[in-house]
Amino acid sequence: MRMTLILNVIYFSLLSFSLQADFIIDLANNFSIDEGDVENLEFSKMSNRAFLGASLDDAGKFYFGQNISSFSREFKVTSGTSELSVLELGPRVQLYFNDMKTIFITLAWNPYLKGDRTNTTGASEEISGSSILGAIGYQMKLSKKFHLGGTLNYHSISISKSTDSSNVESDVSQSYSSIYPMIELSFRFR
Repeated sequence: MRMTLILNVIYFSLLSFSLQADFIIDLANNFSIDEGDVENLEFSKMSNRAFLGASLDDAGKFYFGQNISSFSREFKVTSGTSELSVLELGPRVQLYFNDMKTIFITLAWNPYLKGDRTNTTGASEEISGSSILGAIGYQMKLSKKFHLGGTLNYHSISISKSTDSSNVESDVSQSYSSIYPMIELSFRFR
């Protein structure tokens, strides 16, 4: 919690350096489901992401700000259901490569990651850790303030602590990694 407060102070301090900064709000979503009646399994995954940023250069191509993500996945088999759901917060940078601001890369490090996990036997636990995100994308201009596009994302979650239903905390070293596309809607304003 202290780290998130420090990052927010840095973020708002950087915003105050330039009264003429360009601002951006990016919203992204991905949902996928895979099922097979032969193995009697179903796998679903949902990722929602928001980016609140401000430009740090005169050309308005380099943005810094707050990343907010929610990620959940569910794996159903005959023996039960395994679920994971987390909230991720941290700093993010976004760099556009052309003057039209359509092609970009983005990087985020989320030191705050908290959520819940349930295994196929029904045992649940609270988890915490961190995550990273890297993406390359394209956003076409719909109007002066609105852009629509997509990204190809690499997302990796690292779990460092788990707390079971008896309130016993354990240090763990576990990870989930995935590559997936997302649809993005971008709002840009001064």
